[in-house]
Amino acid sequence: MKVAIQKALKEVSIELEKIKEEVKKKAIETENKTLDKLKDMNSELACSLNPEFKSEPNFDSLFKLTITSDDDIPMNKRGSGVRRLLLLNFFRAEAERQLNEAEKNNSIIYAFEEPETAQHPSHQKMLVESFIKISRKSNTQVIMTTYTP
Repeated sequence: MKVAIQKALKEVSIELEKIKEEVKKKAIETENKTLDKLKDMNSELACSLNPEFKSEPNFDSLFKLTITSDDDIPMNKRGSGVRRLLLLNFFRAEAERQLNEAEKNNSIIYAFEEPETAQHPSHQKMLVESFIKISRKSNTQVIMTTYTP
């Protein structure tokens, strides 16, 4: 989900830049008011105060995201097969989003290495049926490697 957060932050980067500038502006205003009051108390204490921002804010670390599934079970507590299905479908959704945002002449190639690993036999069948369905879309190919007969 880090990718989703990074993507969302990228989409609002202009707004975040405005927020950073506003925070800096407010900090400088507070510094100036503080300096004025300090000078009012005793002008020899300081002629200037200079706020220094030691680092840029890291918005990525502000957002902690977990996903729960049915019955509020966290995805990281689910079996490896279910987690692999979630990851596979995250990549599918992201690839299709990029394809929809791009020019109509673009194509997409899905490449899956041993997608059946850690999958229940009924999920393996579901995966194959899903890959066949995906491959029938225009401008789409599916490449898959497997050791399963």
